[in-house]
Amino acid sequence: MATPGSSDGPPPQPNEPPPVIRISCRRCKGRKLKCDRATPRCSRCVKADEDCEYPGSRRTNVGKRTQVRELEAKLGQLENKIKIISAANEPETDDFPDIAKTNFDPFLPTGTAFGSLPIHTHPAVQPTPPYDDHTSQTEISRLGLFEQLPAIELIEELTAIFFAELHHAAPMLHQERYIASLYLPAHMRPPMCLQYIVMASAATVNRVHQQLAMPFYQRARAYAESDEMKGKGEYFLTLRHAQFWILCSNFEARQMWYSRASTSLGRSVRIAQMLNLHQLDRKALQARSILAPARDWTETEERRPSEEAFKSGVEEKTRTLKSVLQETGERYSSFAGRILAAHLFHETMEHTEQPAAEGNPEDVKNGLYWKQHRDIDNSLATLLMALPETLRLPRNIRSANAVFVNVMTQAAIISLHRAAQWTMRPLRDILPEHTVRQSQNRLLPAAEEILHVFRMVPDIEATMQNAMLTFAAYMAALVFLEDFAAEHSQQSESSMDFLVGMLVTVGRNNAMVASLANQLAIDMHHLGIKSAVATKAFEFLAPKLAEKMADSPGVIFCLLHGPPRADDTTLAGITPQSSTTQTISSEKSGLEGLAGTSQIHDEDEMRWANTIAESPPLGLRYPYEAMTW
Repeated sequence: MATPGSSDGPPPQPNEPPPVIRISCRRCKGRKLKCDRATPRCSRCVKADEDCEYPGSRRTNVGKRTQVRELEAKLGQLENKIKIISAANEPETDDFPDIAKTNFDPFLPTGTAFGSLPIHTHPAVQPTPPYDDHTSQTEISRLGLFEQLPAIELIEELTAIFFAELHHAAPMLHQERYIASLYLPAHMRPPMCLQYIVMASAATVNRVHQQLAMPFYQRARAYAESDEMKGKGEYFLTLRHAQFWILCSNFEARQMWYSRASTSLGRSVRIAQMLNLHQLDRKALQARSILAPARDWTETEERRPSEEAFKSGVEEKTRTLKSVLQETGERYSSFAGRILAAHLFHETMEHTEQPAAEGNPEDVKNGLYWKQHRDIDNSLATLLMALPETLRLPRNIRSANAVFVNVMTQAAIISLHRAAQWTMRPLRDILPEHTVRQSQNRLLPAAEEILHVFRMVPDIEATMQNAMLTFAAYMAALVFLEDFAAEHSQQSESSMDFLVGMLVTVGRNNAMVASLANQLAIDMHHLGIKSAVATKAFEFLAPKLAEKMADSPGVIFCLLHGPPRADDTTLAGITPQSSTTQTISSEKSGLEGLAGTSQIHDEDEMRWANTIAESPPLGLRYPYEAMTW
């Protein structure tokens, strides 16, 4: 029993250690370090020779601060707005859904949209989240006109693809300067339309990013058209916009939108004329030029493409087209050779399209038709013999310009002599036999040269992105097809199978190539030629692009606009000869009459035979438009 005056607890022992505090000292707690909670000072404070202070009690939970609650409320409001905007931005059937829904106030001051956002403001590159392979086309296309650019990794990859695989066809952009300009401040970067068309073009040749080609193309067109509506023309009357419209025309041509491509090319030519880009060497006109003087030769050559001079930034002496055509043995760049080949091919097309009856074809020596024929034939032969070292094959097989020059020159030879054969057909009784045989003997060697080049090309898919080379392959295949039908040559059959197989492979990602492969397969079927490669071409549900005319050596090109309309039945009385489509006098003149009847043994052949037999004439299947070469 306790005595009075004594405490209830046990008396303190003299050697008992001090009680342990269960709260860390303020310094350890502030530094988020483990505290041994020793008194009067913890071991960390003793080592640091600092004051050690323990709080009297634990901090009570006073609830969330007012600022946090306000931020959460604002965050909830922003989330609701995002949901509303996302619902309004669902993709629709028109080409530019987001732009159509944009609240664009026409009474805003010039250069502004969405209240305070300038139209000419370039979106930033860095804030965009990284792009991965799972990014869908819908997520890309639903953004509006003033969205941020894709991730910088994607921009760099597509830009590198463009310069590696497509730049050679139109070397207008200086690679180092263009890539460096992407990292400059917004007002010093290339126009958004040019950036997007570069990426869209690259996406078409890359299977990983192929689904981005159309959204990027739509953005590029939208930005270009927006620039045209700003100011009084100063925003789109630039060198970069001239470059954009050329690349845009090339993209549209590869999609078989030839009317749109022709319009885009016309815009580029007109802008170039207004900038006097065709008269850069005329010193007297520099005072009237809209462009500022070039800083160096690199900038000058970007306004007039060249090769080594363009890349290294040094002056290169140039010559006119007329002087190069008149003088042989003169050195010129590989790109100049490309221009020469295109020019001679165009001259061949113009010659073959003219009515032969107006050129007195009966007179082989003095007739105008045969004079033009010999002049063009001599020019083509001279071009092949006098090619500079940079354009000779097979040494320069990796040069896109060398491939183009050699293939298109042979294609022009085929077109020229195909038209000559057609002209000589009703005159065989009065024309010398060697004249007829001479034209016939020029066809097969030219087709074999085209085949030989395509066999050597290391990357056939990138090469066949050029529509002209695709057409050249089609022409060569028709020559082999006719030779097999007439002579039953196994070599011609093997060559034809290779070209058809090549078109089938590339046609899986190219509508124009698919159409030509499909048409070749139909021609082979009509001649009774069975080929496993040609059967694969029937899988392409492509529009019928080309077909031989009945009364000329030309080929009508019919381009797809859309599915047949209800009123298209009125076209039943229209024949291809009376349409407004243009012709290319080049092939298939001797195929009629060579096709024989063949028995069909399996269901697949029967199905495709019925499809071919029931196909309406060209020009009656879909609304059509003219194609210009």
